[in-house]
Amino acid sequence: MSVQSIINKITSWVKSLFQHLPPDTKAAVSTAVEITERIKQYINSPVADLITALIPGKADDLAVVALRAALPQLLTQLQLTQNCINGDGATLVHCGLQTLNRLSKPVQNVFLHSLSVLLAQVAADGRLTWPEGVLLLEWYYQQQFKKQATIS
Repeated sequence: MSVQSIINKITSWVKSLFQHLPPDTKAAVSTAVEITERIKQYINSPVADLITALIPGKADDLAVVALRAALPQLLTQLQLTQNCINGDGATLVHCGLQTLNRLSKPVQNVFLHSLSVLLAQVAADGRLTWPEGVLLLEWYYQQQFKKQATIS
C-alpha cells in the first residue's frame, strides 16, 4: 500500500467524520479557519476595527462575543503579546499580530495553526478536543476552504 493511498483513506475518513458533526461544530471549524485566514491577511495589511474585521459576519452572535473576548487572551497565552503595553483587547490583538508578523513564515504557520484550533474550541463552546480540532481544521482548510477560495 502506497503512502498516497493511506493518506487518501485518512482524508476520506476525516471527511466522513466532518459530515457527521453537529452543525454548530462544523460552523466552529469554519469560523476558526476564516479568522485565521483573516489574521494572515491582516498581518500584511492592517485595518481599522481589527477584531470586528477578523470575525466573519456569519458567525453566530454568542460565538462572536466569545471570540472577541478570547482572541486577546489566546494571543497572550501563545506569548505573542509579551512585549505589548497592556491595553484593551483590540490593542493586544494588534500588537500580538505585529509580533506574529515579525516571525518567519514557518513559525507563523505553527502559531496560526495552533490559534485556529484554539479559536474553534472557543467557537464550539468547548465541545471540540485538541486532537479533534487539529484533525478537523487541517482537513477543512485543505479540502473545503482552499477549494472555495479557488472558486471565488
